[in-house]
Amino acid sequence: MNRIDRLRFNNKYTLVAMILLLSSLLLSWFFSSEMYYWLFIADFQNEPDLIGQDPRETVLLMLNQLMSWEAYIDFATRYTIYFFPIFSLLPIIQFHNEQNGYFNYASIRLKKFKKYMFTTILKYSFISALCVTVTYLTFFTIGATFITDHLDNVGNYAHIFGESFYNDHPYLFYVFMATTIYFAIGFTFGVMGIAVAVWTEKSYLIIVVPMVYYIVIGNLAETLNLPLLNIMQGVTAYNTLFQTFEVFIPLIIPLIASVGAIIYRYSKGDPI
Repeated sequence: MNRIDRLRFNNKYTLVAMILLLSSLLLSWFFSSEMYYWLFIADFQNEPDLIGQDPRETVLLMLNQLMSWEAYIDFATRYTIYFFPIFSLLPIIQFHNEQNGYFNYASIRLKKFKKYMFTTILKYSFISALCVTVTYLTFFTIGATFITDHLDNVGNYAHIFGESFYNDHPYLFYVFMATTIYFAIGFTFGVMGIAVAVWTEKSYLIIVVPMVYYIVIGNLAETLNLPLLNIMQGVTAYNTLFQTFEVFIPLIIPLIASVGAIIYRYSKGDPI
């Protein structure tokens, strides 16, 4: 890996994206599950429902009810789902910076500059995907250190492995989810961010435009009962009635549209 490729992954934007995603997941789980309430707020002296109960036994009982894979991922996603794309879009800001700096130099030195650009776009899309995937793998691995309980089945996402796969291997189910649908969502939004970047000099639009698509189309699909257009279905793949490949369908339109926008921009000449 050359120096420029290392810089593309090892920079403040990818680091911030991964830290923010992991923090968002852990904080969302901590507060949504009311764990903070039982650890720091529950008043066994004055709250009517708690008076007379043993504080230690009650707290341990309530915390034990939260020690399941389903509660861990569900509570972690409770707030994170609404700004999920941001974490795969932040690394694209580095692409925007290169576009206004290094690419100008490369366009002079490289004979096959357009080929180089498409290769670079692919690399950045993989970086966006890896930011999401690696962070989720870390999150699930953290959970595996203290979670012991799980349901027999949570849906159809891993149906290709058989009905008992989740019951037998809950951790591997979430690893599979992180390395497939979460990777694909991260990759798709990486491409969407680049599609915006090649058309504008305003870096904030790299975040805003894909986020508007994600929220508006998500709400519209929910209203019109068109779940296979809603990317949020992929974010909650741990609890879906759709089978493995169906969960990827909402990514097709934005991915094709983004690739088309990039190709069209380069066919018109060097991007902004």
